Amino acid sequence: MVIKDVAAPPILEVRDLHVNFGGVAAIDGLDFRMMRREIRAIIGPNGAGKTTFFNAISGVVRPTAGKVVFEGTDISGLSPRHIARRRLARTFQVSSLFLGLSVRDNVWVAAQASEGILGAVFSSRVRARIDAKTDEIIERLDLQDIASMTVADLSYGDQRIVEVALAMAMTPRLLLLDEPTAGMSPHETDRIARLVRQIRELVSVIIIEHDMDVVMGVADTVSVLNFGRLVAEGTPDVVQNDPHVREVYLGSEPC
Repeated sequence: MVIKDVAAPPILEVRDLHVNFGGVAAIDGLDFRMMRREIRAIIGPNGAGKTTFFNAISGVVRPTAGKVVFEGTDISGLSPRHIARRRLARTFQVSSLFLGLSVRDNVWVAAQASEGILGAVFSSRVRARIDAKTDEIIERLDLQDIASMTVADLSYGDQRIVEVALAMAMTPRLLLLDEPTAGMSPHETDRIARLVRQIRELVSVIIIEHDMDVVMGVADTVSVLNFGRLVAEGTPDVVQNDPHVREVYLGSEPC
């Protein structure tokens, strides 16, 4: 593994990370380092440990050993709620939207959560701040035309973009996107890719992605996992032409 020698501190550093399920090592001694304002793509075959890696970073699973350091603080083993409060947000493969609410109400609820429910209920000043934040996110992600629509009535692609809006409402410094283009049409995939490039001015992004066109179009750096280990890392061009990567992933059927 090659780690860039840079003066600035990383936003995320994972040191000798292990995640075991019974006798199976899902993550096996993984080291990972990411800088601010970087878009990092994580690729690898089925069972490589990509989602488990996200789960360990975001607190869904507790590491068996090793450290996850976010903005200089060890967050290993913290709950998802406490990690989210530190401004690390995540979208999931399975939708977590409130389907019966409008797009704006979904974003408002997420913005409210970032402020704390007591402030949102009892302080008009905080409520006004949540309103302004909601409107800003809707405008920035170009959701004005669908803001009043019920989420259940949206296309699948629009729903995934609303999920990103909810994550952005948490004002994250690092955003984890778990297969955001899965099941999308080419047009919807292009929209997600444009969105990822657009939000990079606000947040660092790690994206698990199988579509190599998306990876090549958005990522600054690509990390390749296989059997819970980092087997290659570099720019998209370098990784795409790495013989070992082609053997373990690119030449196989993506999952």
